[in-house]
Parts: sequence; structure tokens; C-alpha cells
Amino acid sequence: MKRNINKKSKVVKKFIVETPKKSTEQNCDINNDATCCIIFPNPEIVKNKVSNSSSVMIRKTLRQNNEKYLVDAMEKWFEQARDRGEIITGRMIQDKALFFHGKINGTSSFKASSSWLYNFKKRCGIQYLQKKEYNSSEGTKYFSNILKEKISSENLSLENIYNADETGINWKVPDFCTSSIETSEIKFSGHDDDVSNRVTALFASNSTGNHKIPLLIIGEAKMSNCLKDLITKKTKHNRLNFLTSINVTYAGQKNARMSKEIFKLWYEFVFIPSALNHRTASGTSGKILLIIDNAPCHSDIDELNAVHSQCEVINLPHNVPSVIQPMEQDLMTTVVKIYKRNLLLLMFKAKLKNVDQFWNTFTLKECFTFLASSWETLNSSILRKAWVLFLDNYCDTSDVITVKPNTTVFFNNLIDELSSFPDDICDKLIARLSPGADCSIRKLQKDKVIIVKWFKIRDDFGWDPLTDEKIINLTLDNKRKDELLDDPLRIDGEFQENIPLTPTENYESEMTFNETWKNELEDVKDDDEDQVTSTEALNSLRRVKKWILSCEKSSKKHQRFVDELEKLITQYC
Repeated sequence: MKRNINKKSKVVKKFIVETPKKSTEQNCDINNDATCCIIFPNPEIVKNKVSNSSSVMIRKTLRQNNEKYLVDAMEKWFEQARDRGEIITGRMIQDKALFFHGKINGTSSFKASSSWLYNFKKRCGIQYLQKKEYNSSEGTKYFSNILKEKISSENLSLENIYNADETGINWKVPDFCTSSIETSEIKFSGHDDDVSNRVTALFASNSTGNHKIPLLIIGEAKMSNCLKDLITKKTKHNRLNFLTSINVTYAGQKNARMSKEIFKLWYEFVFIPSALNHRTASGTSGKILLIIDNAPCHSDIDELNAVHSQCEVINLPHNVPSVIQPMEQDLMTTVVKIYKRNLLLLMFKAKLKNVDQFWNTFTLKECFTFLASSWETLNSSILRKAWVLFLDNYCDTSDVITVKPNTTVFFNNLIDELSSFPDDICDKLIARLSPGADCSIRKLQKDKVIIVKWFKIRDDFGWDPLTDEKIINLTLDNKRKDELLDDPLRIDGEFQENIPLTPTENYESEMTFNETWKNELEDVKDDDEDQVTSTEALNSLRRVKKWILSCEKSSKKHQRFVDELEKLITQYC
């Protein structure tokens, strides 16, 4: 219909400017006299229809744009709630959509109807709600196919494909030997609010299980006194501290959780050097690939991919839950349980009279040593099995991952054996630390419940979720950037006069730009005293580009200038 109206509009336009009717018929391929009678006597009708059609398209585009920003905000909210294992109902999604829409798009006739909910669930790959089972078999299969196609088309080696994920760890046993039963009942709530008792650990390994990246552990203190003698190297501003003797990298953060800054530093100074060294040692070649989820604590993909040309980072698709990652396939939880099991055994062997006495001798130094040792306990077969959801039985001429019929049973048995709860040791430990009148059956049972919960429940996910206010601000920022791109002459709500360049002026300015910057880059290249590499220049320029996009007074002219400069620098990389 739209095509027919546009065609008629073209005919009317030619007719109005006094083009001969016969000529118009020939140029517009109109031979039917009846059609001509319909068009030519009523040109105003066609003009009105074209005008109305344009108005409808504008309203439709505006509605689609508003819905786009709403969906972006909803995806951020849903993804982090899903990945943190929170229970979400359909009504919760609809209420949150109405709330976000009011903040982002203002009042309108939008209603989070059941059909809208259905489309949103389909978009995010939601199959189940209210069960903490946001299963997305289709999304998982989709990403698996993408990954295998990428491996095949880019000739990637399985030795050079990695996954990384973080988790929070409550590294101290909660106080269970209290003076009363009532107190012991409320001592454990699943999460310890005391930041000093919590650390975050980042785990990463390759798909063959032959290479584990040294643990990154984040604690509350910038640097604990008990760790100072272990430091062998630091990054700028002491954000990363390398504890080579125990194969751990430490970073301090007030909330003891992952942040974008720490993640990028880890990627640049820990992951890339370690992965490149392994690529050389294994005799493989090609690009190194790192797969991460969409947690808000991870740095921007473009920013990470600008660090090294031989390393690429990709996100899981938005409709794929983070729980299907290899590191989430009982690898991180197993390491944490091994650590806690060894900690309980150490407490029992210490034969101390109270828990406080034990914590005077067990510091972060011992904690990190135990965690690193637990990470090393996982062998290559366990790590390789965790990649089955991603790679299935994928193999090529150089790498093979096979899944034998009984592998799953063997894998689960091995995991259970490594991370089993030390029942007898726990009973004896509680009995020893609760002597006399406190050693009642009910009291012992309550204390054991506290320890079992601490042992089995995942303490934390290692990152803070975005608040609703933060999601709204991020969405509004993106909306403002898009409006600036669509209307480059809009500055602080006002339109500026557009003075287009003539073809000659445009050509001359472009030539002057290229010649000037090529000469500048050549001068820098010849300067040995303070030389800036092309990669460094490109990374800095991309940060400037990001700032320009966020600047309210930027225009397409500024962006074109930076784009041209980026293309030029890329030639030297």
C-alpha cells in the first residue's frame, strides 16, 4: 500500500509541474487508462494520503523508539535478577515495566498487557517463572551453534578459548557456639553483612582444562598487613598486587566485590599475559577468545577488545542465563566447598577451646592459600566436562572433546566426593566447642544447621546489582545520545543553523585533515624519546570518542572527525 501511494505521489508531482500526460504515463510505466483516470483527476487525494501515511510512520517510529528504551531497561533489570537466582513472577515484570516506562518515556497509553509480557518473555528466552529456573534451551543451543561456527570459521584452537566468572565467598565460619539457642537460630541469614568476612574470587580456565588462570581475589582492605610480604609486583596505583608464591592476584575494594575497573585491569595485566604464554607453550596459534556474561561489573566489550589485537571478548546473548557458563557448572561452587571442608578440618585438628582463638591465627594469607590450593585440585577432565553445554561433542582436526556414556555419572560422583560435607567432623567440632550445659541435643542441632547452611549456600555472586535509579539513568543517557545522533544540530534543546559545505570545501577540508594527521603520526613515529604506539593512540582515541558521544554539545561533525582519525590510526596498527 505504501509503495502504491508513493508511486501515485510521483505521478501527481510530475503532473502538477505540467509534464505532458503521455510522457508521464511512459516514464511511470502506466498504460491502463482506468488507472490514469483514478490518478490524474484527484491529485489532492493522493497528496493527502501520502501526508497521512508519513504521520502514521512518524508516530509508529516514535512508539517503537520508546519501546526500545523500555525493553533495554527491562532487559538490564531482568538479566541481573535472573542471574542472581531471584524469583520473578509475570506480575512483577509487568509492574516493573509500568514503573520504568513512566520514568523513561513519561505518561502515555502504554499498558504492560499479557501480550506485551508474552513478547518480552519470548525475547528474553523465559520459559519458566517462580521456580528460579529461567531455562533457555533454545538460547543455549543458539549460542552453542554461534560458538562452534566461530571456532570453525576463524580456525580457533580449543586451547585458546576461555570462560571467566566471579563469585562471593564468606570465608569465615559463622559464629555458631553462642550462649543460647535463640541466638544461634538467627546467627545465619544466608549472607554475611560484615564485609571483612567476605571476599570475591574470579575464576577462569580454557575449554581443554589444560590452563587455569591464577585466581583474582578481591578483599575489603587495600592491602592487608599479612599479605605484604607475599607481594612480588604491583600495577599502577597498587590496584592489583601479585602474590606469586601462592599463585594469586589481590585487589582491594571497599565492598569486596568486582568492579569494571578491576575487571579491566585483570583482563589486561593477568589474563592476556597468562593466555599468551599458554598459547606459546602449547604450540598453538590464532586468536584468544574470552567468554563472559552480562554482569554490570564487567567492562564494556569495545573497551576490552581495544586492549590487544590477538584477544577478543564476547558476551553471552541476552536470552542466555549465566548459569550455563562452564564456570557455573559446579566448578566455582566445588572450589568453595573444598575450601570450606578443609577449613572445618583445620579447625578440628587445631583442638582450640573457642572459635575466636582460631581466627587469631587464620588470616587472609591462609584463606588465599587454601582457595588457591582448592582451585588447583580441579583437574583437566573436570574442567573440560564443564564445557559440554557450550561445545557438546565438537571436535576438529587438532582438538577433541569427547563425552563418554558414563562421563556424567563419573563427573558428578567426583564432584560430590571432593565437596562432600564432613558430617562426623562437624559433630565433633560442635561438641568440643559447646561443653557443659550448652551441649544439649537441640543446641547441637541448631549449631549444625548454621554450619550446613554456610557450607552449602552460595554466599554471594561477587557483584552489586544495578539499582532501578541507575538503570533509568543509563537508559536516559542512551536515549539522549541517540537524539543527538538523529539531530546533530540540537544543542541544549535549540536548533542551530546548518551551513553545508560546498563539494569543493568538503574535499579540501578532507584532504587537509588526512595530510595533517599523517604528518603528525609520522613525526611521532620518528620520535624515539617519547614514542606513543599506534595501539595506545587508538585506545586513547576510543575513550575520547566515548566521551564525545556522552557530551550534550557534540554533533555529527565532531564524530565524523574522530571516525576519520580512528580509520587513519588503524592503518598503523
